[in-house]
Amino acid sequence: MKYDLKEFIISMQRKAGTALYPLFFFSSPFVLFNHRLLPHGCRRCFNPASMQKTILEYNASLYSKIGMEDKLSLLNLAKKIGSLCCTVASSMSQQKEHLKCVDELCGRFKMIQLQQLLFIVHFIAKL
Repeated sequence: MKYDLKEFIISMQRKAGTALYPLFFFSSPFVLFNHRLLPHGCRRCFNPASMQKTILEYNASLYSKIGMEDKLSLLNLAKKIGSLCCTVASSMSQQKEHLKCVDELCGRFKMIQLQQLLFIVHFIAKL
C-alpha cells in the first residue's frame, strides 16, 4: 500500500513539475532552479533538463526518506515483537510453576485420600 502511495506522489510531482515549468518560465518574475528562486534575467540558466534533474533528485530524496521511515517502522516492530516474546516467555514460565504447584497439591490430596481410606479400613477392622 505504501509503495502505491509513493508512486502516486511521484507521478503527481512529475505532473506538477511539467505543469509549473511554463508558468514559471513565462509569467513569473522569478524562476525556480534547484530549490532557489532566480531573477527573471537568469531564465537562460533554466532549462527543462535541469528541472528534470531536480525532480529526479527530489524523488530520490523522497524514496530515501520513505525507505528510512520503513526501516524505522520495522525496527520499532522488531522491538515490540521482542518485548512481546519476553512477556510470553515470562508468562509461560509462571504458568509452568503454577502447574507444578497444582500437580504437587493434587499428589498431596491423593495421599490424604489414601490415608483416610486406610483409617476407615482400620476402624472397620477393629469393629
